Amino acid sequence: ISVKDSGTGMTEAQVETIRGGAVSGISSAGTQGEKGSGLGLIICKDFLRRNGSRLVIESRKGEGTRMSFELNQVNF
Repeated sequence: ISVKDSGTGMTEAQVETIRGGAVSGISSAGTQGEKGSGLGLIICKDFLRRNGSRLVIESRKGEGTRMSFELNQVNF
C-alpha cells in the first residue's frame, strides 16, 4: 500500500526523526493550516512492526510525501 500527497513535504531531518521512532515536535502546519499530533503515525508504525513490516517514507520539502508498506498475506 502506498499513499502520496502533494503537501508541504518534510525535510530529511524530519524524516530521519520519524524513522528513529520519535514523532513529537515534528508537526508543522499543512497546506490548509491543519496540524496533527502524530498519534496516527505512532499507531501505524507499531502495527506494522508487530506484523513484521515497516513504514517506508519518501519526502521532499515543498513537494509532498509518500508513505508505503507491505504486509504478508495470512491464510486461515
